Amino acid sequence: MAKRGHKKATDELILRHISFISFRINKKVFSDYRERFGNDILSEAVFILYDKISTYNLNYKDKQGNFKPVRFTSYIWKRVDGFILDFLKEVSIREN
Repeated sequence: MAKRGHKKATDELILRHISFISFRINKKVFSDYRERFGNDILSEAVFILYDKISTYNLNYKDKQGNFKPVRFTSYIWKRVDGFILDFLKEVSIREN
């Protein structure tokens, strides 16, 4: 339903995955940077969730044509990690 644009379903999906983003931030970011930029990273990463909802394929099939469901968390995992690293690189460049 979220993929079809139902606001309530979209908001619920986003709220369910904010803890996942927080977990990835805690896993990837050193504590000093987490204290300074954790909220900024989290708030910007929420937009990734909105973007990924629209491109998420509920009917994914492997190369042989077999139905292979992919959890939304697995689908967003690498993109969220990449965003965190890109954000920290940008901050590092600005500070130097």
